[in-house]
Amino acid sequence: EIEQSLSSLTKLRKLDLSKNKLTKLEGVSNLHLIESLNIAGNFISNVDVLVSNNNKFMFLTELDLYANQLVNMPSKFSFPQLRMLNVNSN
Repeated sequence: EIEQSLSSLTKLRKLDLSKNKLTKLEGVSNLHLIESLNIAGNFISNVDVLVSNNNKFMFLTELDLYANQLVNMPSKFSFPQLRMLNVNSN
């Protein structure tokens, strides 16, 4: 399970989970130092976990959500360092 696998990788800076047939985003809440997160090409419909962690993703600069099944984006979507956000084809 991805959630258990990622829980101890607290110093991870880059994570590519693209094209893995994921239906939900789990296990990323402890990745406080993550700079680049690619979850493109999955079946994710909700990314609320990214905003429910009280801005713990302060270093996130790249977020690729391309080709998922996102219905809407969270209203409190705020990442101070974010430079690239891809939500095409949702």
